[in-house]
Amino acid sequence: FNLENILKNQELLIDPEISERLAVLVNSATIAAKVLGLIATSVEEGFEREDTKSLGFNYCNTKIIENLYTNHDIYLRDRSIYCGDGYIKGSLMTIDGVVYPAFLPQGDHLVFGELYDVDDETAQCLDELESYFGKNNQSNEYNKISMDILDQNGQIKDQAFVYIYNMDNPRNVESLGHDIEESDYVLYIQKQKLRNQSVFDDQDSVL
Repeated sequence: FNLENILKNQELLIDPEISERLAVLVNSATIAAKVLGLIATSVEEGFEREDTKSLGFNYCNTKIIENLYTNHDIYLRDRSIYCGDGYIKGSLMTIDGVVYPAFLPQGDHLVFGELYDVDDETAQCLDELESYFGKNNQSNEYNKISMDILDQNGQIKDQAFVYIYNMDNPRNVESLGHDIEESDYVLYIQKQKLRNQSVFDDQDSVL
């Protein structure tokens, strides 16, 4: 009778009746403490494995890469697995009147992003956020394609879905702005904020 092995059996531990019977069998306060500790650890480990499975490590086609700045964090927080940083080859541009970028697969810049593994429900939420209504839909603000994810040396490290600006949508063509030299939208916004602050500081000193 190996108590520790029994306690590591997830199917037994999640059964409240069996757990209660095990507790009754234990007379020593010291052993009881050990039992409770083993139960808590085993159940917690079991839940962690289930959570990881549900977030999509089984789905090699649900990885996405995002350059987080606006609402993406709301959709991805606690609903995704961060898989590291990565780069995609193309061009990053501003869009007139909005505070998010346009990525185009044309160009040789290494555009920075963060790689996430998501479940199907989260992927659908991101489709809605990016105004992606389906393949070859002209009304899409962004299309979604699979691309090679590169490391900082330009070597392929993974594959993931990427939202690219839909240039078949006439409104998109009209609103396309200028190149973002940093190839990193978060860094670009941070520089813009610092530049605006310095302008206001200069005006205050003149006054």
